[in-house]
Amino acid sequence: MGLRTVLLTLGRLPVGLEIARSFADIGWRVIVAETRSMHLCRASRSVDHCLRVPDPQAHPVAYRDAIARIIRDARVDVVVPVSEETPHVAALRPADFPNTRFFCRSAADVLGLHDKLEFNQIAATFRLPVPRSWVGDDAEQAADSGSRLISKPRFACSGRGVKYYDAGQRPQTDRTDIIQEQLDGTLYSTCGLARDGRILANAIYRARVLSGSVAVAFERSESAPDIDGWVEKFVRESGHTGFVSFDFIVDASGVPRAIECNPRATSGVHFFAGGAVAKLVSETDGTMMSDTELFRSETRLTEAYSCYTTLLAALPGLSEARRIFGELRGARDVTWRRDDPWPFLTMTVNSWPIIYAAMRSGRPFAEIAMTDIEWRPDYD
Repeated sequence: MGLRTVLLTLGRLPVGLEIARSFADIGWRVIVAETRSMHLCRASRSVDHCLRVPDPQAHPVAYRDAIARIIRDARVDVVVPVSEETPHVAALRPADFPNTRFFCRSAADVLGLHDKLEFNQIAATFRLPVPRSWVGDDAEQAADSGSRLISKPRFACSGRGVKYYDAGQRPQTDRTDIIQEQLDGTLYSTCGLARDGRILANAIYRARVLSGSVAVAFERSESAPDIDGWVEKFVRESGHTGFVSFDFIVDASGVPRAIECNPRATSGVHFFAGGAVAKLVSETDGTMMSDTELFRSETRLTEAYSCYTTLLAALPGLSEARRIFGELRGARDVTWRRDDPWPFLTMTVNSWPIIYAAMRSGRPFAEIAMTDIEWRPDYD
């Protein structure tokens, strides 16, 4: 058998770099499709080719045509969507590519999980605990519930558009939003891989440092059986294939309630060891891996550059700055690797267009990084 090829459909994020390295570790050829000429993966020794494609948010048809052309020309064996571009990639018809496997479900299935309101309703039909939720038009009914509330766009990412309300306060929303009760408890996140309704692996972790609503330092939890059980049942009932990530609030009695689903890779992917992700994605024999094979020995990780930026912003509050500095000292950076140093060393250069746009607009880096790839449906 010749060299096998994987296509990753985003290269600007550390999670994409992590997946690229995983496939390179097991001897695959790695191709990255990106809308930007400058991005994190282009400096990596793990990546064989980087190919530029149109902006899927503004030019969805041209984007899909470009991805299809790469699949055919490069004879791609497996396509792995990475982040918010997943719904655009999922819109391709796998039947048109008989020699290629897609590590995702159909666009309709992906969007059903990406839509925060529809996901809440799907989980409720599986009798899984979720917070009470309302459509944006039901703001008055939500206010009458007597709960503290939160509202956000149904398809938003990176914390865009999140608003908080006191009990009895009427949310200022429209029908494109979801309103939820605010839950008391501890926030946990997960990042899992699934195939045909079977969870292959699931990393559970907690944020240690946040930049806005995005974790830039995080710690893996050794075990959380109620969360694992929740995820396993959801994957089984939904028949999911692909990455699947959740955010949970776990209350004082230990009950986890999922507040949203991300049908994509998240920071938890960094906890998986070496070629584990690539093996789970590419192998179809159903082999399960032990925790020792699945996970890195390090349980605390950080995106160092983002964490340093958060540290600088926290300097007026000395105690918080000290806490963040302590997190940096005790955690491994997710981008640095001795045998592949250039993504870390050139990160500022390769991320400069996003950094510059974020500075000019005054919007968070994570939000700007998604503007050309996120799914923005037409509700009209």
